[in-house]
Amino acid sequence: MKRPVLIGLYGFMWVLLLQVSWSEEVAFSFDIDSDGEAGALTDGLLLLRHLFGFSGSSLTDGVVATNASRSSAAEIEAYLAGHSSSVDIDRDESNGALTDGLLFLRYLFGFRGDTLV
Repeated sequence: MKRPVLIGLYGFMWVLLLQVSWSEEVAFSFDIDSDGEAGALTDGLLLLRHLFGFSGSSLTDGVVATNASRSSAAEIEAYLAGHSSSVDIDRDESNGALTDGLLFLRYLFGFRGDTLV
């Protein structure tokens, strides 16, 4: 594995542990729907769909937690658009569904180490 990818993955795990990124003007949390926890079937799918270009109801239908305080497609789209640098998990300076999105989803499903990447 290349060193920049390792650094990016360690950085990603650190951000997940802290749940914020201090580099953003407003703190970023991977709890995208703001229900109090980062979940694979909610926040992971929201990020993956966003990175695939989904918007409106196709972004949020069936994946926003019932107790979410950020629940509309417009709120979630604005939140993710405002924090695009924070979702560059592998730090390759681009946001990709098949890279950043899948890494995030796999991490939330419990994959670690070699099985994560």
